Amino acid sequence: MQINLTSTFKFYEKYTSNVPIQIPYTFERNNIEGTAKIYFRIDDGGGSKQYSRDVVYEGPTRVTEIAQLQSELSEGQHTLQVWAEAKYNDGNTTINSNLLYYTFTVASSVVGSTGKFINIAQSFDNWDIPLSSLLLQATQYESQTLQWSYYTDSLQTNTSISVTWKLEDGLEDPNPIILGTITANNREKAPNLSYVPSIYT
Repeated sequence: MQINLTSTFKFYEKYTSNVPIQIPYTFERNNIEGTAKIYFRIDDGGGSKQYSRDVVYEGPTRVTEIAQLQSELSEGQHTLQVWAEAKYNDGNTTINSNLLYYTFTVASSVVGSTGKFINIAQSFDNWDIPLSSLLLQATQYESQTLQWSYYTDSLQTNTSISVTWKLEDGLEDPNPIILGTITANNREKAPNLSYVPSIYT
């Protein structure tokens, strides 16, 4: 049995507090029949919010829906995690899908006060959640592709930024490898960052 989640969530756009957030997703599985639950978690810790949706299916299933989550979030950067848990009809066998991980920004009602953020979108098969939107973990020699964007609510309408990405062997690596510098436009998807970690010690 295999299950997989994909989404076209627009992590690069501006979101507003108290306006529902739309999360399109596609759930796929190849088992004959069973049930599944889709989970959506915004932020971690004491202020986290978690929602779920049930899916019942017969035969190979591909379901595309849009989840609409209420947004009572403070201004600034937030995280979104989406995953599925599926069960066979025997009720005993449970498996997890991949984990979709995003950061996104809720704008302030006062222009220019939210700040500047790098937001990301990535799928994790091993559920190794990044420590932050700017600090990701990777496995040596495994190809990596990162979707990312830049957000600011600056008064400048066409603001862009150049971001230099580095590959480090640990948190205090004195000689990181420069992967490249990529320019991103405000509230647009930036060119993907693709690389293969190959640090030698």
